[in-house]
Amino acid sequence: MGRVSRVAKRLARGVVDQVAARARNAELFEKPGDRAPSGPPVGAEDREGPLIPAESVDDGLFDAPDPVTVETVRPASAEPASAEVVEIVEGGVRVVDLAQLKATIAAVERPVVLHHWATWCDACIDELPDVDTLVERVGEHAQVLGISWELFERFGKEEFQIVGAVAQYASENELRMPTLVYRGEPEALFSELGLTFEQIPQTRVIDTSGSELRYYKGPMSEDEVSALVDLLASAD
Repeated sequence: MGRVSRVAKRLARGVVDQVAARARNAELFEKPGDRAPSGPPVGAEDREGPLIPAESVDDGLFDAPDPVTVETVRPASAEPASAEVVEIVEGGVRVVDLAQLKATIAAVERPVVLHHWATWCDACIDELPDVDTLVERVGEHAQVLGISWELFERFGKEEFQIVGAVAQYASENELRMPTLVYRGEPEALFSELGLTFEQIPQTRVIDTSGSELRYYKGPMSEDEVSALVDLLASAD
């Protein structure tokens, strides 16, 4: 019994000595950056190439099973969505991309007053009550449409929170002007809508052919608002 115990102890010491040696040779523990990148986790999707096998990692300590290949099926590339005309609802707030915005403007069969604004713009907030009166004053002759730049300068928040705040502001202040919150690059908006003034507030008025009738760069004065009402009333 004692001899068996002594043999067992010698064997145990041998195992310990081997592990210690491997630890000294850095075979057992890894340092930051030592481990080669592994393949994608089970269920991960790679959206740009063919099926990707997961790489197996063998640290040399144990006999690893045969490598397992994880196949991820890529969805077919999405076709670009056709330009959707968004329903314009008095006092409503909707998020649109550039194609939707252009299609919605083009679908209006009257002159359009495009008022660019955001809740983080103090001058916009000061001017907004006067602009909102245009909905009633020129509603028979033109469509007043707000374009919000809200997503330009709001970082660290989810989009639905930002747009929700715009909708809440519109509701609390009983705005009649419908607003489309633009989602996209500012430069694309400036280029595609012909905006040469890259600040808000600004108001651009176009006729049914897309030609510019007026362009107000900055807040409109009361006289300018009244003159705009007269212009649109006589444009029929």
